[in-house]
Amino acid sequence: MGNSGQRLKVLVADDSQGDAFIIARALSEFDSRCDVRTVGDGEALLRVLKLRPGNTDILQSKLPDIIFIDLYMPKIYGMQALQEIKQAPHLTQIPCVVMSAFSTDSDRQEADRLGAAAFIQKPESLKEFRSAITEIEHIINSTTRRHTSS
Repeated sequence: MGNSGQRLKVLVADDSQGDAFIIARALSEFDSRCDVRTVGDGEALLRVLKLRPGNTDILQSKLPDIIFIDLYMPKIYGMQALQEIKQAPHLTQIPCVVMSAFSTDSDRQEADRLGAAAFIQKPESLKEFRSAITEIEHIINSTTRRHTSS
């Protein structure tokens, strides 16, 4: 991917600031157009997406192009947040990537059933997340193409 075109708005929901930093850094390295915003729990994620009351302006009134959701978050579990996002008509087309350091086959099946675009093992390092991004590169690329053609 190049540096031309509009910014790709990425929303990362993760209760670990360290993990959120690694994810944001890897996405920015993958494509310098990534504008990454982070929230620390599932409730904040739903507030930002206007699915819960509360004032959050981190998206500057624009919806994200792609959402990364940690499975195990406080307040609202990642799978519940995914379900609510996919049930909202104005959000259903936004690809959601579910991440977890500890996951089971049933977690992966549930995420798929709820409409996740992908489920990735949460990496422990920047190098591992760079590798994980290559697994979902097609999702990011298709999001970018859809974003620049609209």
